[in-house]
This record gives sequence, structure tokens and C-alpha cells, in this order.
Amino acid sequence: KLGDSALATSAFIAQKRGLVNMAIGNYSDAVDDFNRMLGIARRLGDRRLEGMALAWRSVPEYWLHEFEQVEWTLRAALAIGDEGFDNVRFAASAWLGTVFLALGRLAEIEPFMRIAEELAPRVDEPFWQALLGWALRRRSGVSESVARSRRINSQCRLPSYVLVVGGACARREGGV
Repeated sequence: KLGDSALATSAFIAQKRGLVNMAIGNYSDAVDDFNRMLGIARRLGDRRLEGMALAWRSVPEYWLHEFEQVEWTLRAALAIGDEGFDNVRFAASAWLGTVFLALGRLAEIEPFMRIAEELAPRVDEPFWQALLGWALRRRSGVSESVARSRRINSQCRLPSYVLVVGGACARREGGV
């Protein structure tokens, strides 16, 4: 039997493997990896990790065009996030709003984007923060997106290279 520390390492490896599989387009394998992460999180009783596993799993589900499953997965992550896990609420809200934007479900975007914008300065989730910046740009146009991204970036605990504007990153030191 693996101890908790070995299980936590296994969850970390499953997440990284899922990210690699997404990057190379092996979306079904990525779903399997995030399901492995999810199972480990449940075995550990780690609700935050469980919620993040669900948020991550929804990304390859999206690329597999399993849109109903994506929504279900993200709503399950949001329910966990509502237990007090801001990073889970943030990731799931940012991605669900983005998914609705991509699917043309425009009337449903605002509550999720509002939650994501509110939480962005309080979490350390660079991938999801970049995604939020892209979604804001797509939703509201460049000038409003730049202003929002600057506000979020000035409040976030991000590495110095991140200023999210439509997925692009720029160094703060460059005066952006």
C-alpha cells in the first residue's frame, strides 16, 4: 500500500502526464490521467485536489467535443470550490465561462466571469489566469481586456512575466 506522500506524488505525476497528453493532442489519454488524479484525490480525501482534477479533466473533454460532460464536470468542480477552495472555484468559473463563450451561450457567461475576475487576485493559478485573460479579450474587445488584465495582474501573485492579454504574456518590467 502506498502512503499519503507517495499518493500525493502519484497525483502530481498524473496531472503532469495529463498536461503532456493534452499538449500533444492525446485527449482521451489526458482524460484518463486526470481521472487517475481524481481517484487519488478521493482516496486521500483531498477535496481541493479533487476539484482541480475535475477542472483539468474538463479541458480534454472539451477538445473531445464532449460538451455536456464538460459542463457536468465543471459544475461538480464548482460544488467542491464552494466548500471554500478559491482556486477550484476560480479555475472552474474561468473555464466554464470560456466554454460558454466558445459555444455561443452568451447569456450564461457573466456569472462565471464575474466570479473568476473576483477570485483572480487571490489565487496562484497562472494557466487559468491566462485563460481568463483570453476569454475577457474575446468577450469584451481589446481595450477593455487590457484594462481588466492590468488590474488583475497588479493584484495577482503571478510571476513577473505574466500580463494576460488574449493569452499573450509580457514582462512587467517592460512597462506594459
